[in-house]
Amino acid sequence: MIGCAAPAHECAGIERRCRDAAPRRSAVRRSIAWTLLHRIVTMARRAFTMPHIGAIARRRLAVVACPDFRQWDLLMNKLTLCAVTSLAVFAGSAFAAPVTYKIDPSHTYPSFEADHMGGLSTWRGKFNKSEGTVTLDKKAGAGTVEVTIDTTSIDFGLDAMNEHANKADLFDTAKFPTATYKGKLAGFKDGAPSKVEGELTLHGVTKPLELKINKFKCMPHPMLKREVCGADASASFQRDQFGIAAGKDWGFNMDVSLRIQIEAVAAE
Repeated sequence: MIGCAAPAHECAGIERRCRDAAPRRSAVRRSIAWTLLHRIVTMARRAFTMPHIGAIARRRLAVVACPDFRQWDLLMNKLTLCAVTSLAVFAGSAFAAPVTYKIDPSHTYPSFEADHMGGLSTWRGKFNKSEGTVTLDKKAGAGTVEVTIDTTSIDFGLDAMNEHANKADLFDTAKFPTATYKGKLAGFKDGAPSKVEGELTLHGVTKPLELKINKFKCMPHPMLKREVCGADASASFQRDQFGIAAGKDWGFNMDVSLRIQIEAVAAE
């Protein structure tokens, strides 16, 4: 019995209208509830601003005030809370900050090939010490690479050649102990970059150098329990453009081929 200050016959009429309207209201509520749930999911996916569901629902249900509307309001409050939570989770995922990875020097070795005596043979070497960082935003299709290479760590597999490479006519490591590469990840497909557009600073000279990413993969590291990303990249350049022209007068080809293996672990 609804508390009613009106005459008895009017109160009875109100109760009868509420009772008669109950099946219709139930159907309307179910329809509206499904519609609202569908809209909530859609809004969560698109990260739209949450509308005032409770107010809209009450306007659409402009029928006589029956006592179980308090249950309807409670349902609307729960739906609103659910929608807001979904939006927060979605927004946090959609707009997450780029992840920073620290290069693992024990799994990162820039290597190269250089001509000897105009095609007589090919010298191959690598740098044993390097460090740097990689940032990666898979959703945005963006990222950066910054690597510093210790040029004194050059290794041809022959001590005499290593010593010669450190001298002034080649890497001149006393004057230029490091080489750097800075660039932006580009050409993303399915969250993976296909190239790096950047600049190489070697022997005191800075020039554009694009790296081709031949392989790229990210996965949970089984021991570190953090994400690790790895890549195999390649490029080529003319060493005389960086002021390293030793052997040019003897017919040495100035082409240098780079092959870089790199692994980087997500920062804690």
